[in-house]
Amino acid sequence: MRGKKVLGAAALAATAAVAALIGSMPAMAATTARADAAVVALPLPPGIFQIQAYDGNCVDLHQYNPYTRTAFMNPCDPANVDEQFTYDPLTSQILSISHPGNCLDATEHSVQWLPCDTTKPFQQFQSTAPTYYGWYMVLVGQAPNQNYLNGGYRGLVTSPSPVGYGNDLYFRFPPL
Repeated sequence: MRGKKVLGAAALAATAAVAALIGSMPAMAATTARADAAVVALPLPPGIFQIQAYDGNCVDLHQYNPYTRTAFMNPCDPANVDEQFTYDPLTSQILSISHPGNCLDATEHSVQWLPCDTTKPFQQFQSTAPTYYGWYMVLVGQAPNQNYLNGGYRGLVTSPSPVGYGNDLYFRFPPL
């Protein structure tokens, strides 16, 4: 199969163990082949959660400008409904709690919240297996053209490769 990597028995067992640790995630995961690395893609967690970057800031959908729907990175506040999301494992979309019917959309290197559209590949998100002491990388789009969510100093953007970004690519999903 072109663009797919077949998992061996040991890799499947490791994936199942990771899924059991994360909870409520399927034991089988798609593996995507990229020029820079093979990545095991998993769904994001169930329930309501925040998307917290390694620097301690969270994805925030507060509309600072009425003409844009840009997602920002702000200090995490569990009571802030603009920082609360759910994940639909059937569509791979991250849905906004504060803006019903809207999903994160990683279009053209920026991240916005737009009306949910299951046909848009840049509204489809998955995570890697936990790495770096329980932190995850978030994949955007479909293989082999996936990008990485990047919560670095420039705000919330996407990056075509995990190389050279350090901690900016690591997120976790505190449940609410």
